Amino acid sequence: MSAYTLYMLTALGDGAFALGAWVNMTAALRDGNSLRALGWSAMAIGSVILAFAFSARALRI
Repeated sequence: MSAYTLYMLTALGDGAFALGAWVNMTAALRDGNSLRALGWSAMAIGSVILAFAFSARALRI
């Protein structure tokens, strides 16, 4: 498997995790648990940053 494929699969996985974290954040906000929502939003933001970093790295290969 090439490095490009590995980086793009990692970016795809991070994007999927960010989507799941976003869903959990909205559920926590709906339940009124703002602290839990803050944690999920931080994980979603971090995952999006990682997804962009891995996809940018893959495009440079």
